[in-house]
Amino acid sequence: MHLTRAPFVMFALDCHLGLFSGPAASMMRRGRGRAGETHTRRSRSEDLATSVIRLETPPRRWLGLCGLVALSVVPGAAAQTPDELIVLYDLGHNAIGVPTESSRRLQDWLAGEGFTVESFRGSLTTDLLNRGNILVLRVPLADEQANTWRASPRPTSPAFNSSEISAVERWVRDGGGLLLVADHMPMAGAVQSLARSFGVEILDGFVLPEDRLNPMGTLGDFDSGGWMTHSRSLGNLVGHPITDGRSPAERVEYLTTDVGSALKLPPEFVSLITLRRGSVSLMPDTAWSLHRRNAREDVEGWSQAAAACLGQGRVVLLADGWPFLPGPHFDNEAQEEAARYHPQFTLNVMRWLAGQLPCT
Repeated sequence: MHLTRAPFVMFALDCHLGLFSGPAASMMRRGRGRAGETHTRRSRSEDLATSVIRLETPPRRWLGLCGLVALSVVPGAAAQTPDELIVLYDLGHNAIGVPTESSRRLQDWLAGEGFTVESFRGSLTTDLLNRGNILVLRVPLADEQANTWRASPRPTSPAFNSSEISAVERWVRDGGGLLLVADHMPMAGAVQSLARSFGVEILDGFVLPEDRLNPMGTLGDFDSGGWMTHSRSLGNLVGHPITDGRSPAERVEYLTTDVGSALKLPPEFVSLITLRRGSVSLMPDTAWSLHRRNAREDVEGWSQAAAACLGQGRVVLLADGWPFLPGPHFDNEAQEEAARYHPQFTLNVMRWLAGQLPCT
């Protein structure tokens, strides 16, 4: 099935995004706008080029990042070339950790795997979304928490306004692919409104293994004490096209999260990572003010990674950002082993959102 986008034309430069459409689009497709940057590289192997770039037969339920996209445009408007898989990568919305070397490395890595990455800043509008196949939103924050997120009080303000949420929801159901990466409070609370538009509740807290909390109700070592391993052998990493990949070589055996938040899913979603017994969410009045008087919520059975096919589109939600990253760029051997399958998981997520893997 081919996706036909709605007709559109825009001849002016968007000062926030640095993106052209209309006659100037072809000149900007692989260039750099005033505030936007495009990363374009081809796959490093013929196999990946075949699977990522040269999609000959898109799946029945095309989602977002498919290689063959038919654009319906008015005469004179520039069309997306058939082999482009365009990732819209949000550097705005006060996203934590961007722009940083880690963020640039992730964008470069995706470009190296065959995706055209267009970074942008500004509002999420229908015109912007229709330029791409997949939208990556990583740990955004509202303006109110941009500089105070380490000590942000409740309630957390939303990172997206109602117009943006409506635009994203429509775009997904019409065939777009959304990757929403949250984290612990206050980043979890900042995306609650967007998640709710898809029927998902995100708990705005800090998810931790209860048996590792000290008598004060905190972790002695936040660098590793909040790590939780989710594996097939433990039964809380589910078999799914995202975790199975296209072949045994792409199979993900385990993933590690580091604190994060918790997702309560509607029936349409499949939980890729399910929290085990003993998982709790600390609910402090102020972010990072963790102590034994914090309210706690039992989150056994909640999710930390989920996926759904919705309408013609697909959505992946991550309640912690660690599993979504390229490699290797780890600080020590412990991190390297804990995150062993994270790069493959990241690539499988993108391929699934590209429609190159079946829905379920």
